[in-house]
Order: sequence, then C-alpha cells, then structure tokens
Amino acid sequence: MLAGAGINNNHYQLFLQGMQNFVSFGGAVIGATFTDRWGRRPQLLVSTGIIIILFAVLTALNASNIVYQPDGTAVAKSYSMAQAEIALVFLFGFTFGVGWTPLQALYPVECLRYESRAKGMGWYNFWVNIASFYNTFVTGIAFSGAGWKYYFLFIFWDCFEFAFIYFLFVETKGRTLEELTEIFRGKNRVKRSVAKTEVVVLGNESVTEVFSKDEA
Repeated sequence: MLAGAGINNNHYQLFLQGMQNFVSFGGAVIGATFTDRWGRRPQLLVSTGIIIILFAVLTALNASNIVYQPDGTAVAKSYSMAQAEIALVFLFGFTFGVGWTPLQALYPVECLRYESRAKGMGWYNFWVNIASFYNTFVTGIAFSGAGWKYYFLFIFWDCFEFAFIYFLFVETKGRTLEELTEIFRGKNRVKRSVAKTEVVVLGNESVTEVFSKDEA
C-alpha cells in the first residue's frame, strides 16, 4: 500500500508501518472497551462499511496519482495526494482495529456450543493461518503485478462480508449461552437475536411472561 502511494524509501516505510501498528493497537483497545455497549453486529457492520468507503477512495487516489517508471517504480504525481493515501491507510488500520480485532476470537467463541468450541476454534485458527499466508506471500506479488487495480478485490470482498454479516450474523451481546442455543435452534435467527425482550406481570397472581417486542 505504501509503495502504491509513492513511498519507496525503505526506512520511511518501516517507520510508517511501525506507527500504523500503534494506531491499530489503539483502535483495538477502543473496540474491546466498547463492544459490550455497541453490540457485535453494529460494530462489524459499521467498521466494514467504513472500510469499503476507505478502499474506494484509496483506489481512486491511487489510480489518479501514481505513475510508473520504466523500471516499475511507483512515483506519486502529487505530494498532497500521496499524504492523503497514507492517511487513509492509517484510518483503515484504526477502523479494522476498532471493528474486527476484538471480535476475531470473541465472536466465534460466543457462537459455538461448549462441546464443539475446541473443534470450532481449531478450524477458525486453520483458516486464519491460510488467510495470513495469503496476505503475507500473495498480496505483495499481486500489488506488484496489478497495482491499484488489486484494490477492487478488497472492495468486492468487503462488500461480500458486509452482506454476509447483515443477513447471517446473530447478535450475541447480552445473551446467555442458553438464550443463544434457543436462537440457533429456531428459524429467523438474526431477527430473533436482535429482538428486545420484556418481562411482563400478568394479573394478580404474579405470573411473568417473557416475550419479544416483535411478537407482542
């Protein structure tokens, strides 16, 4: 990303990458602090939506500002636009830290039953390692070959993630394991997980009934 913004100095790239780690860490702390207040679905949906916008703007800036020398070196035509691209990279790291970093391990654990949690987290770590391998060894080569056009893959994938979360992810905030079990056993899991419940006392016999506002 930094090379695509016209930053070719290795020392400056290393400095910016180190600073981005601090920014991402700060975002992760904020996300972990407020996740029980925001809820899992809003946290993931808002952060993913912002990331889509950031990548779209970053793609436009990269396409209009970067020219390639005969040796393949990326050179920025405008210094101010290059700085804007760097700022977007930092905003991406912060947004990802707020939205995704705290929930990457928390959300799968909340969704898995106790007896299948170990196996589920094993599969989760398996796919995380595959994704890490891809990002480490493939993304750099893809950027070298496709340049700014490779950002379209990120935009497409993030749009897919947004739709997948919206239609399939249940809300686990404030739910007990028993409540989540009932949600996953029934139909319309997402709707049931986001529905608020009330406790009502009926008659003079102190009979209580718990029901969803959507079903009242």
